[in-house]
Amino acid sequence: MKSNWLGNIPFEHRHFVKPKSELEVASIVAKAYQLGEKVRVVGAGHSWTPACVSKDYLLNLDELSGVYSIDSDKLVARVGAGSRLKHLNHEFWNRGFALTNLGSIAEQSIAGATSTATHGSGIRFGNLSSAIVSVKLVDGKGQVKFFSKDKNPEIFAAFPVAFGCLGILTEIELKISPRYYLQEHRRPMDFDSALKQLPQLMEQCDHLKLWWFPFNKTLQTYSITRHNQPVPSPKSFNLLREDSSFAQGVFNLLLKIGNNRSLVPSINRFITSVQFKNETNVGRNFDVFNMVMPPKHHESEYAIPVEFTLPALNELRELIHSKKHPVNFITEVRFVKADDNWLSPAYGKDVCYIGGYMSGDQGWPEFLSDYEDLMLKYQGRPHWGKEFTPEKQNFPLSYPRWQDFLAIKRELDPTNTFSNSWTDRLFS
Repeated sequence: MKSNWLGNIPFEHRHFVKPKSELEVASIVAKAYQLGEKVRVVGAGHSWTPACVSKDYLLNLDELSGVYSIDSDKLVARVGAGSRLKHLNHEFWNRGFALTNLGSIAEQSIAGATSTATHGSGIRFGNLSSAIVSVKLVDGKGQVKFFSKDKNPEIFAAFPVAFGCLGILTEIELKISPRYYLQEHRRPMDFDSALKQLPQLMEQCDHLKLWWFPFNKTLQTYSITRHNQPVPSPKSFNLLREDSSFAQGVFNLLLKIGNNRSLVPSINRFITSVQFKNETNVGRNFDVFNMVMPPKHHESEYAIPVEFTLPALNELRELIHSKKHPVNFITEVRFVKADDNWLSPAYGKDVCYIGGYMSGDQGWPEFLSDYEDLMLKYQGRPHWGKEFTPEKQNFPLSYPRWQDFLAIKRELDPTNTFSNSWTDRLFS
């Protein structure tokens, strides 16, 4: 692997290793600890940040994967940390179970997704890390450790979201659900009307998300409801449905045509008029939650307290339009329940995640800077796996348990075996 998915972060490690066992992971880390070398882990490389960069050892845990056990009474599963979400989806389904919530992409490993607090949407549902009840990891000296909510209640909340800084996860135990189906209603709405009706829209379904292409008066609402059995629905075939492979291919072509940034508003309006339609989608949980891989693009995302959703979205619209930022990608809006994981962006409060996305490099630094300033105005916390500026943050203020996390980090990784220049910026 030479770079992350977008290609904005090159990997220049000296050793790329796919360990076949926990023992091999421990051996590599112990050696690195003795020699003063660095170790980081990469899964699908779907992070936009330099989190996976290592000048020495870069490990991939694909061989440490699979469902190891399921307690059907407690609804708890033990899985290999390298398991890809797309594989867990099918394996759980075939056994009668499912992950409690999912984001849009299923390429990531379960360890990578949870360690960065990857999330879906649904104000009554937490991010993926909130389902974790125990972890097994290799610490900075190469020793295998086990931590759980039951055995380590005072400190366990440090571990689900740690982006590889407390150790290399080898096994994860997490809460699961009996398998379920989803019925999704897609409906275009006037931007202002949708924002005014947000409380009702969130109350009327289990999972709500919004898609909006800037320079449009219309956005698309996705109202998703859970069901124990498949729900009858009119059969429809739509090549241009926005998450189909064909539509993403057309979108990619339009992005290339739209390198002339003056065309962005017109292209955005065209896509909205063609793709945002009334439609019902029914399927297995992951068939509805997950979508095909989108065209490559820059992506930042901040979680703000949910009560600030309306003013923040109105100001973001005004910011993009008044400064003519050439935002040629969707703005995605999702909602996540509060949790108690120390470094979760949803720590202690229900949040609204607002995305700042753009394809291409032209205009991205300027938009990212303005977007971040706006999100920080509303007490935003950045998604750990997406682009943000560490120097703009005040993490000790944003995260009440920040210093407690650092204390555990010093204990488990005393020589900073798991550090790189990006983590140094975070913890400086």
